[in-house]
Amino acid sequence: MEPRDERVVVHENGGASATWLIAGILIAVLAGAAFLYSGGFFNGGDSVNVDLQVPDVSAPAGDGGSAGGSAGGEGGTAN
Repeated sequence: MEPRDERVVVHENGGASATWLIAGILIAVLAGAAFLYSGGFFNGGDSVNVDLQVPDVSAPAGDGGSAGGSAGGEGGTAN
């Protein structure tokens, strides 16, 4: 009798379980978003009014600006 050629082939289908896991997570996220949307969470609600009150700031009176640079001519004073 001739010896038989036996081969063991193992086929693992692990990718399908990862696909079902991702699909389940996606369905759960979409269901949660639909629940929040139906409850009015994404509508923005009332408008927000931000009222800024800044103090009135004025520069102190100087001596004609001789401390800074001039735009041309001699000195920083006008005659």
